[in-house]
Amino acid sequence: MFLRLLLIIVLFSNWLEEWIPLFTFTDEILALVLPILGLIKIVTVKKHEKVFTNLEVLVFILISIVSFIGVISTIFSNVDTTFPLQIYTLFADVKYILIYFGARILLRYYVTNSQELYSFIAKLSYLFALLSLSVFVLDLIFNFMQGYSNRFGLKNVAYGFGHPAEFSLCIILLTALNLYFSLRFKHKINYIYVILNLLLLFTAGRVTALAFYITLILLILFFRYFRRYVFIGAVVSFTSAIIFTFNKFNETFINVQEPRGILMVTSLDIAKRFFPFGSGLGTFGSNASRTNYSELYYQYGFDKIWGLAPWHDVFLTDSYWAMMIGEYGLIASFINLIALLLLLVNSYYISKGIFGVVIFSPILYIVINTPVDTTIVANSSLPLMFVAALLISLRLTKFNNTDRQ
Repeated sequence: MFLRLLLIIVLFSNWLEEWIPLFTFTDEILALVLPILGLIKIVTVKKHEKVFTNLEVLVFILISIVSFIGVISTIFSNVDTTFPLQIYTLFADVKYILIYFGARILLRYYVTNSQELYSFIAKLSYLFALLSLSVFVLDLIFNFMQGYSNRFGLKNVAYGFGHPAEFSLCIILLTALNLYFSLRFKHKINYIYVILNLLLLFTAGRVTALAFYITLILLILFFRYFRRYVFIGAVVSFTSAIIFTFNKFNETFINVQEPRGILMVTSLDIAKRFFPFGSGLGTFGSNASRTNYSELYYQYGFDKIWGLAPWHDVFLTDSYWAMMIGEYGLIASFINLIALLLLLVNSYYISKGIFGVVIFSPILYIVINTPVDTTIVANSSLPLMFVAALLISLRLTKFNNTDRQ
């Protein structure tokens, strides 16, 4: 019961905070509570067993080094910001890893009956998809939902979430959970559910989420039916994703006149200027630097650029790597990238093949999304990292139970 309730809160945290103010700080609270409960569990359990893989331990060490460099960068920086905002930024940057490791410990002991959890996930995932589809059909008639954009010939909606991207993320995570249990207990892909969610993603209109979803499904199909051509399948899948998201890719890495491109180019200049560190926590690309508009933005003329200016700053926090490079520096950013890639590799090698593709999907979403978004440090880090920890724990528990039989 505890796990089911926690899973509902996690998956729908972005929806809950829109309607119940109490849930606004769910991600911050669980980032503190999960590790504390996990440590208490480790201390109180009589029989100590290995919880983390070697790669996970290495990831934790690397992230700790990155955090230390962030603190050193702040100490040596001469860019003005407040101490509370520095602490806020550091916590926001490590929040995702605290959630992941805290969840991994707790789920090691709470994931016991996968069959019951499968039944719950199957009902929850179908119920949410069917309800969302029903709401969309009703909106076509009564036009009561707020439109965020118009893509694919549809009014793009969020279904009560704060943004369509948050709804899309919920769909992707529910799909990963549904696919995992379908493969494990029914040994087949639930195509009806996959197609149903694909249609819902079109109604949300998030290009990055759609590209990721299609890439994931193509990878699963190649692993399922064309095992001899998995490498070709990977190339085809990621090529299709790049083509689908070319505009965002172009804005970030090619067209330096766009806000995302300006952020990336400026972050590299800042990293050179403050080398070997960065400009310090809360000074560039982070939410804190927007809250207390950083003096760096004035130095680089951001205050005159639409989308980056204080009077319209919607793109100011649009690239995780621009933030990392600017605030932490090139060395810390490289270490952080290695840590994320190791976490991705660990997720896949827990169970290679088609299961590996499903299990590593939440971490893959983070890796693909970080250049054009700051999901990893936003509220969405909670459902992403918790589901990533859950999928890994489910697979490891399955192996442990097999070993005991």
